[in-house]
Amino acid sequence: MECPSLSPDGTRIAFKEAIGADPPRGWRLSVLELASMQVTPLAETRSIDDQAAWLDNATLAYTVRDSSGDPDVWTVRADGSGAPHLLVPDSESPAALG
Repeated sequence: MECPSLSPDGTRIAFKEAIGADPPRGWRLSVLELASMQVTPLAETRSIDDQAAWLDNATLAYTVRDSSGDPDVWTVRADGSGAPHLLVPDSESPAALG
């Protein structure tokens, strides 16, 4: 577990975890429910080597770099459902949005 981020209501932690416990394979965003200690992988399947920021209790934002290295800020639902959505093109940090 790396880059933890506590939810606004204090019940969950978003984090990135190495795929197959092997960082060279990439990183997966997940959420840990503190009451049950259950981990939910999020709908984002690209490798995200960044700290996610909570926008509210249901939504996380994070940066994705394209093949040329240009960043965009995306969002994903914290419950693992849905699909990632582009929030702010050509933007670096989701922390300023929360």
